[in-house]
Amino acid sequence: MPAGSYRFFLTNLPPTVGPHQISDLYRVRWEIESDNKLDKSCFHLDSITAQTPHAVRALVHASMVGSMIANLIAHRHRMTEAPSTAEQPRTQPPIHPQVMGRAMGSASMLIAAAMDMQGPEADLKWQWIADHLYHLGKDPNWRRRPSILDQLRGWPIAPGRPRKARLSSRPSPN
Repeated sequence: MPAGSYRFFLTNLPPTVGPHQISDLYRVRWEIESDNKLDKSCFHLDSITAQTPHAVRALVHASMVGSMIANLIAHRHRMTEAPSTAEQPRTQPPIHPQVMGRAMGSASMLIAAAMDMQGPEADLKWQWIADHLYHLGKDPNWRRRPSILDQLRGWPIAPGRPRKARLSSRPSPN
């Protein structure tokens, strides 16, 4: 945001709450809205087309479980890679719940097939699925737009190389 610009927040919080705290609370609220977006866009909670109450309930539960699993995977990944000190920047991209939700949707047939397997073959298949989901679920914007929750948890923002530097480091096509 350019210097000298203003933001206005209408709130019923007491005057003792400062503008930076209100801004942080708004950003946390945005994370809740992002979770609602995950429920709707990745797990289609807003477009259930079932006809019977039992089918609707089953699809709602399946959507909610899928959303919770995606969020749990992202949360556990963030917690296992938490910085040991506040000055230590993140070096690996975090798992993003929406990207993970889409990856889970694209791998749903592999997951369904792995549920019928047993023994060492099943172990190898589940490990391959986990590695595949981990690879696909990484947040592509982790340096450009870090999560406010990550910032509140103590991850400092560590921007990557500027775009010009990345482009100039490529070998010329000649």
